[in-house]
Amino acid sequence: MKKQFTFIESMIKVGVIGFGGGNALIPVLEQEVVNEKKLVSKDEYDKSVIAATLTPGALPVEIASGIGLHVGGIGGMLAGGVLMALPGVVFTVLYLMLLSGADSNILQQIQYASIGITAFILCLLTQYIVQTFRVAAWFVILFVFIATGGNYLCRIFGLEIRLPKFSTIQILLLTLLGSVVVGLLYQKKVKKKDKKPKLAAGKLGGRLLLWVLFLLLFCLPALFMMWRETAGLVGQGAVSSFLSFGGGDAYLSIADGLFVPEYISESDFYNHLVVIVNVLPGSILCKTLAGIGYLYGKAVVGTTAGGFAFAVAGFACSVACSCFVFYLVYHLY
Repeated sequence: MKKQFTFIESMIKVGVIGFGGGNALIPVLEQEVVNEKKLVSKDEYDKSVIAATLTPGALPVEIASGIGLHVGGIGGMLAGGVLMALPGVVFTVLYLMLLSGADSNILQQIQYASIGITAFILCLLTQYIVQTFRVAAWFVILFVFIATGGNYLCRIFGLEIRLPKFSTIQILLLTLLGSVVVGLLYQKKVKKKDKKPKLAAGKLGGRLLLWVLFLLLFCLPALFMMWRETAGLVGQGAVSSFLSFGGGDAYLSIADGLFVPEYISESDFYNHLVVIVNVLPGSILCKTLAGIGYLYGKAVVGTTAGGFAFAVAGFACSVACSCFVFYLVYHLY
């Protein structure tokens, strides 16, 4: 029981101080749950990280849920995902409520603050990369850098060299092909006497069903107010979550295409919501969906209570959809 309480405390702590979301929280979580509190082993932690990076959705929420499964079973699975996202979502909704009538100077100060936070995140990620990556990984990074931006670098230095140029999609497809090849080579090395573990379909189905029930439960207040609008928001939120590869900032462009201006005005999205989610801790996906829910719910229902109900629905959608897809990959892995 003490281990479970320690886990809850750690998730709330990282959720409160976890600026940058996404990849920025990988070293923070590792330091907290592996090195300091020793809640899971390095191998168990890496398993959650690998599965999370292969799936769309809120990466820190997925990793936290995977850690929770090791620490506290089904209860830990739910608690990890929820507690990692909750602090940032609460801060986002409160800021939106307080700053709806604020002048532009306050919002500008928030934008300035986000620059310092971004610099801190870059330093943290650089330190993690230096400590974690091996020599082979540095060659991969160098190859991707030259393949995607080598010609621009040549132009900066005035070099008349034309390098082959690859698009981001081509790099991703090449990476996928490389992963398949490495996987096949690894399988050949596995000894034949090793038994292949059976996939417990019932256990996976139970986990997935829990996330569906979690989503339905937390959407009930908004559904009772305006069921059609709630269903539309949750449906678009699920689509946006399933498309969210590449971290928090990439999700903002997806949210722009799916929610602006049908659910939220361009002014509210860029002048209020984007500014706030970039400066607050937690997953950008979860904060953005909850923020869109609050602004949309307040507009269609006409009350702050309606805004809160739709914010809860957006929050539940971001967590449930992220973890639903995560556990499909996690189970297979």
